[in-house]
Amino acid sequence: MVVSALLLIFCISGSAQSGFYVPRSGKIFFSGDSATIFGDVYNSGQFGIGKPATVNFKGMYWVNEWYASLTDETNFGSGINGQGGLVRFLVPNDQLPANISQRQYIVGGYNPVTRFGPMFANLQLNNRWGVSLDQGSTKIRHQLDFKAGHVFTNDNTLIIGDRYPGQMTGYNENRFVVTGNRTSTGVLLREQISRKDGSVPFPVGSTVDGYAPATIYLKSDMPDDFYARVSDTVFSDAISGTNLNINSVNKTWQLGKIIRPGQDEVEVSLQHQLGEEGAD
Repeated sequence: MVVSALLLIFCISGSAQSGFYVPRSGKIFFSGDSATIFGDVYNSGQFGIGKPATVNFKGMYWVNEWYASLTDETNFGSGINGQGGLVRFLVPNDQLPANISQRQYIVGGYNPVTRFGPMFANLQLNNRWGVSLDQGSTKIRHQLDFKAGHVFTNDNTLIIGDRYPGQMTGYNENRFVVTGNRTSTGVLLREQISRKDGSVPFPVGSTVDGYAPATIYLKSDMPDDFYARVSDTVFSDAISGTNLNINSVNKTWQLGKIIRPGQDEVEVSLQHQLGEEGAD
């Protein structure tokens, strides 16, 4: 039974703007059409979005507690096995001057090691300032669609797919996943890639101006999880040693295979910008 959202959602006030709060025992379900949330989201309970529904998010922070859930239309709105609806991240305040950053933040609540935590079904980014992953990793079960802006992983993992690689759409040299320039920062991970998926894209870059995507084709029917990140600068010993920038494309890609490392044949394609090629 779906209980009226009005009984389960509370607005909380702080020093800045009010928030949209789902308590630990609370449930909300958007069954169709579109709704817009203008404040921050604090999800400690069950936040459901059915397949036809779209939730436009114009707050600054979307926070999921690790024990919370993001459900879909299955199991009377309590399941996570369906297509689910869409969360669309939009510029919070269209009236602010263009020089004021309105980057949004996601505290995803997902743990990629234990494979436990809340998972967005589908997410669309349409904010030129982008969105940053904060205080942990974020998982999107089905689709990440880029309309404007970048996803900044910082020290976290962005997971796309749930027992399959999911979909990434709308990306190009102006909108993609920024993994940063530190050697220990976050990654883009796609789940359960196999031969039938063909070449799977990893639209990553070191900075907003450093688009350097990769594609991975696993020539095996045994699926595996793969991750990718890219950073500027090339060293003789991978992450240390002599700086080889003058003789390189000034990019270091780090690609990994998680379940069966060192096994199977994998075809990798890497792309860099012409202006980053070294003198030689």
